[in-house]
Amino acid sequence: MDFISARPRMLLELVPFEQFVSESSRWRLFERVHTIEQQLSCNFIAFSGVHPIYLRPIAAVPSLLSEFPPTMAPTKHIETLTLEAAKVAVAACEEKARSMGLVMNIAVVDAATHLLHFSRMDGAKITSISIAIDKAFTAAGHRVGTHTYKEAVWPGGAAFGIWNSNGNRFMTIGGGLPIAGKRGEILGAIGCSTGTPAQDQEVAQAGVDAVQKLLQGTTSRSKL
Repeated sequence: MDFISARPRMLLELVPFEQFVSESSRWRLFERVHTIEQQLSCNFIAFSGVHPIYLRPIAAVPSLLSEFPPTMAPTKHIETLTLEAAKVAVAACEEKARSMGLVMNIAVVDAATHLLHFSRMDGAKITSISIAIDKAFTAAGHRVGTHTYKEAVWPGGAAFGIWNSNGNRFMTIGGGLPIAGKRGEILGAIGCSTGTPAQDQEVAQAGVDAVQKLLQGTTSRSKL
């Protein structure tokens, strides 16, 4: 691509237009460039094409770009569990619980920690309903299994008193596991309650494994 500079001794820099300004700022930028051309008595050559490129003195870069905010997407896409995936997870948890001779409260939340699906097996403790939901909430929101806090929540521990956060919903009892996607992003979480913390976690892991099979066709351990 050919270009001409009216000031060959002036230090110039070639800058891709699309890296610095949004589409809506294009014509304002061209007007500003034209003004600087007149002030400096030099040419800022704009090339034709979908993504214009212009030349300007390096010294003009900071002041020029400060008037035009960087291009940034106003939204982003977040992967999250679907209801169907949550149902598969719950079914796997129920099957695991029955094989262990247990009944469970099983909660599945999405990536935003909101309840997606819940099951209370016949005979599961009523007082464990909210515990299961909060285990899932904690695992999704903090992105680690709830059992990881066991050694840190004793008096003097690094996480002592953390259960008082989030409206007293933060759970430090085993049984809540996050579900990670292929890139490590958290898609949601499962929380189980009625058995011992170790039993709850084992049942929750069965649900995690079931979702992982849906995602990649192989059983993968939860991000702990």
